[in-house]
Amino acid sequence: RNYAVIVDTKTLDRIEDKHRSLFDEIVVLDGEWDFSREWEVRNLSPWRRTVKIDVDILFTDNIDHWWDLLESRNILFTSIVENYKGKTITERFHRRQFDSNLLPDIYTAFYYFRDCVETADFFETVKSVSENWPWFSKNFLTLDTQTPRDDEIFAVAAKIYGISKCILPESEVPRIVHMKEILNDLPDEIP
Repeated sequence: RNYAVIVDTKTLDRIEDKHRSLFDEIVVLDGEWDFSREWEVRNLSPWRRTVKIDVDILFTDNIDHWWDLLESRNILFTSIVENYKGKTITERFHRRQFDSNLLPDIYTAFYYFRDCVETADFFETVKSVSENWPWFSKNFLTLDTQTPRDDEIFAVAAKIYGISKCILPESEVPRIVHMKEILNDLPDEIP
């Protein structure tokens, strides 16, 4: 298996040999990471096929069988999330921007892409949306936000690019558990 991690320059200074032994590649990003730079993942990945996951994703089961579906696509985003009990999350308080603007329900915590022309086009669209967010937000969104999250940036780009090319409605793959307390009926603080 090939594992890579993308780190910013601050994090690079903290990497020790024990960390290096876990990865085949340690890719260094110039400057600091923020949501507006998520589009760079495609250019930074050393692989022809990439599953990008956030660092706080925990796998509790083997997902090798997901590759069959992933390999048939150029890009595929998580669009359905579950709570820790395995139930699909239907609460929408954290997705008002998506609902009011009919954006696809994209979660960038886990997504797949293959290196091809179509993917390059999609990520160029993401780059454009990201770099011109104030304009996109003002002209296309009902809830104008000056500081977008990567989910919102990618959702706007997917709407431009073609939603059906990026997500599979009601798909079992890829699904993740979203651990926001309120989405799991958990208290914000432990008593």
